[in-house]
Amino acid sequence: MLPSITAPTHFRLSLPEIELIRTGLDCVVIEHRAWERHGQDPCSAFRRCFRAMAIDEGEYSPADMGMIVQTLGKLREVPGASKRLHMDAMELAACILGARVTQQRVRHGHVKSWLPDHKAATRALLKKLERLRKRAKRLYIRVHGLVAFQGARHRWQRFVPFVRTYFLFCTCHRPLLPGFRARLIRRLLVEDWMKRFREDFHQQNLPVPPEAALRNVVQRALRMGRRYQRAYGLRYASQHRGLLQQRIWDFVAKRCMKLST
Repeated sequence: MLPSITAPTHFRLSLPEIELIRTGLDCVVIEHRAWERHGQDPCSAFRRCFRAMAIDEGEYSPADMGMIVQTLGKLREVPGASKRLHMDAMELAACILGARVTQQRVRHGHVKSWLPDHKAATRALLKKLERLRKRAKRLYIRVHGLVAFQGARHRWQRFVPFVRTYFLFCTCHRPLLPGFRARLIRRLLVEDWMKRFREDFHQQNLPVPPEAALRNVVQRALRMGRRYQRAYGLRYASQHRGLLQQRIWDFVAKRCMKLST
């Protein structure tokens, strides 16, 4: 457990800034509750999409999850007049995570932007929170000691990748994960779909085209899927994921049959 906080950092946030943080932390808490309802599924959403890709998924920490809930409670109960908050370095790190999650959700179109310039407001808030976190870090070390801070920081750094892969992985395949780029994501997605089609074709006794031909057809099918998402919107495509997957499968199967004749 975290040491008892005897000297938290005091600061103020505006209501729009609080909302930017709270929206992201709400997403984490909601997804955590869903994960618990499903029996704490050991297979992350990222692993289900990219089974062949090995990444460090971090480690679950009940203490840090409780700290996120505690931070969210402080943001909900902030005094209306003073808007004065009292948080330590780790709670401010949770606020930074919440702001980044909100930015991701808005960028992907899952949350509608409510600010004139959402990107600029988030960038300014992150700079402010990082400055406060560094100040709170010095205070945390002075009160609890360097060893206590290093232990809390290490646990948090192991917990954040777990949150991103288990709770925040976006099904539109644009995840907020360190070291990933769009080209790598597309390549992994193509390889995963190729593996699925080979397995399905073997099970149904259908001819499997050569590697290069199958890759070309799968890439065309995924481009067709992206056009479908743009035409109908990400929300509709996410709610009717089975329909989109069936369209992709029919597209590939039809063209593979033509290649074998």
